[in-house]
Amino acid sequence: MSLFSPRDRQLHELIWFVVRCAASAALACLLSDLMRLDHTVWASMSALIVSQEKIKATHTHVAGRITGTVIGALVALIIHRLFALAGVPVSIQLAVAVGICAVIAKGRPVLRVCLWTCPLVLLTGSEHLTSEMTALSRIAEVLLGAVVGGLCHSLIYRCVRRLYPAEWFDDAPAPAPVVADD
Repeated sequence: MSLFSPRDRQLHELIWFVVRCAASAALACLLSDLMRLDHTVWASMSALIVSQEKIKATHTHVAGRITGTVIGALVALIIHRLFALAGVPVSIQLAVAVGICAVIAKGRPVLRVCLWTCPLVLLTGSEHLTSEMTALSRIAEVLLGAVVGGLCHSLIYRCVRRLYPAEWFDDAPAPAPVVADD
């Protein structure tokens, strides 16, 4: 028995999506602050970037965010190490790293985060951090947000799912076929 009428479905979907997004961003920010990460903004943004209206899409985006972030950070770090020794400017390093990542991400939209990760790694460093520590910091911030976002969405989805009819959800089992008696 559901507490709500199916005519309210769109409104309820909107409300719960808003709740999932807000909780994800706030919790990622809080945890990032507690962990004393340098750029809390990336944890909150990652929690929102993985936030999708459908739970399966959220899970796909979490996996892509994690994979793409690691790929982008590794590519940027390798290019930086190789090119910095030769005195190549960061702008050229960025162009090469993004170019490599564009080849990797072509046709794979959820991996496009590797493109954004290159500038995060190459342009947000400081004189106090090695390039390896900058890469690890950005990975930690982004992955924290992606994992928190995915978990918030999953947990809230599971709780809310109990309030609504099964047919409201994409992963509901298909109804059994009706067999006519002859």
